[in-house]
Amino acid sequence: MNEYAKFTDAELVARCLEEDHDAWATLVYRYQRLIASITRKFRLGADDAADVYQSVNLALFQQLNSLRSHQKLSSWIITVTVRECWKLRERARRTGSLDEPDAPDPSSDAHLLLEENIQLLEQQHLLRRAVALLPDKCRTLIEVLFFRESPNSYEEISRQLAMPVASIGPTRGRCLEKLKKNLEKIDFF
Repeated sequence: MNEYAKFTDAELVARCLEEDHDAWATLVYRYQRLIASITRKFRLGADDAADVYQSVNLALFQQLNSLRSHQKLSSWIITVTVRECWKLRERARRTGSLDEPDAPDPSSDAHLLLEENIQLLEQQHLLRRAVALLPDKCRTLIEVLFFRESPNSYEEISRQLAMPVASIGPTRGRCLEKLKKNLEKIDFF
């Protein structure tokens, strides 16, 4: 993980405004999964999703110095991404897209991004970010314990991570405490 990954959004934005290219690359990378998850909810094809991704990043670049609250950058990105998806869908509906003749009516997907879904996307993004800020050992343990579809036994985890079974529980507790501090630091609560 590069040093920029530990910076807050506000710190990255400040560095971007100073024309720091690495800060911009980190900011774009940080939010690419969030943007992609929204385009998937809209069931966009790869080309359309790429267009939305570029539009959102262009809007971010153009409005970077005028954003009021860098603390809620994820909310701003979600709002802009949803708007771009709707614009793209509306254009496709009006022009009768030749690429996707059976494209669904945008109004039929309105239920997908209700306020609760948008908040859930933002929470998931912040959680992924807080986990990414953990030290390698904690990040790996948290991922093995909580992000796998089927849970592993402590014996399996012990073998995978080369740690004694008896230390998994206490290490998990310390790692969860670090995760909680990271979540507080990025205003999750």
